[in-house]
Amino acid sequence: MSLPQNKQRTAGLVGLVLVSCLASGPLSQVGAADNRPVLRTVAERRPALTDSSSPQSKPSGHIERLLSKIHRVTNHYYQRTLTTQDQNCWEVMHWIIAYGVKSHILRGGSDGLPVNSIGWLCYGGRCAGQPLVYLDQGRITASKGPHVQGHQGQFLAILAQAKVMKDYPVRVGNQSFTVADLIETEKLGCQSGMELTFKLIALAIIWT
Repeated sequence: MSLPQNKQRTAGLVGLVLVSCLASGPLSQVGAADNRPVLRTVAERRPALTDSSSPQSKPSGHIERLLSKIHRVTNHYYQRTLTTQDQNCWEVMHWIIAYGVKSHILRGGSDGLPVNSIGWLCYGGRCAGQPLVYLDQGRITASKGPHVQGHQGQFLAILAQAKVMKDYPVRVGNQSFTVADLIETEKLGCQSGMELTFKLIALAIIWT
């Protein structure tokens, strides 16, 4: 029995995330189509750990062939663009895992203009009618529940894995924040007995 189209796309995203994690590398600066700030990544401020011209840093033939296969898969899925009308925040977050700051979605339906996925979510853009970020007692917060975060700290962990800088803007309405403010919100929720997996992923990447 075949899955509905939206379930097939979600299943494809999950599979894509698994293989793309093996092929992740330095990410270039990419801005949103609707004038959101250019994304600057942590990787751009860090020196290379190895000399890329040295023999030790070059992948073996087996690894090169594997990377070639993975790139073909990621390139294939990249053509199947998501839209803010049909996909929810959870799906877009996992799209970001695969493509990082280079990930784009179409604003509205399939004929919409492309916007940067990270910029869209950080600026309160709605996916399937629902925004991801909101204010909770004056603090910038990411929603948890169906179609948004499945875990506390998940969105921050995804931003960290995409190497988004701490000073990248986050907005709710006319109020401006940064990723650093979201970090402080997530730190306040670190309590004994809670699942802290995603918070630890985020903070380990940001603080190292």
